[in-house]
Amino acid sequence: MKDIVSKETLTSLRLSRCFDLPSRSDCETYIEIYFNKYETMYPALSRSYFDANFSDLTRPSSLLMLMAIMYVGCRILGSNDKAKLKESMLYYHKAKTLYDAGFEYNPIYVVLSGFILALPPVLKHSMIGLHEATRRVIKQAFDFNMNVDVLEADYLTDEEKRIYKRLFWTMFSKDKMLAFSFARDCYISKHYYSWDYVIAKDVEPDYKNSEQMLHHIRYFNRQDKHEIGI
Repeated sequence: MKDIVSKETLTSLRLSRCFDLPSRSDCETYIEIYFNKYETMYPALSRSYFDANFSDLTRPSSLLMLMAIMYVGCRILGSNDKAKLKESMLYYHKAKTLYDAGFEYNPIYVVLSGFILALPPVLKHSMIGLHEATRRVIKQAFDFNMNVDVLEADYLTDEEKRIYKRLFWTMFSKDKMLAFSFARDCYISKHYYSWDYVIAKDVEPDYKNSEQMLHHIRYFNRQDKHEIGI
């Protein structure tokens, strides 16, 4: 990380306590909530991939991604607990500070974290702000070529290719939902992507639980029903 951010930025991040994590038990609780709740709504990062890359929570492969997951897990608990909602704001601001500082370089972690952070702890601004934030993340994903079929790419593992594909369709679905909500054109036009729809082989290798796997497939099978006029 020291190669991509300045010493001044690192100092600022330390002063903002961006490197401070909650207790291990809280981390594990928020991670479980993320995969049991959020991941079923926005399927992209599989638990197997996470476990392989975040086995040591004191040295995560991406502090940004872990902090974004802490935020989501705590925010979901905060729906019925004001103290947890307040705590989730701390993780949100830490993750957002890391994100804005360019602390992460892995496209999967950068884009998925940005997608998560498009929804702040409290919607003080209008939903149009969420719409615009989501579109900025989609543009960033395009900069990483996530709108292009990378199944033949040699710089990604097979699992990473499947994550790219699922992450693209997750953003596609969110973009369409927001466009419908505000009677605006979709940002992701059919002229600007080359992915086929997600099928079983894009999901099954990464999810041990068959019920969860089928949920993901049904989620993505909605895409062709929504493909109208873009």
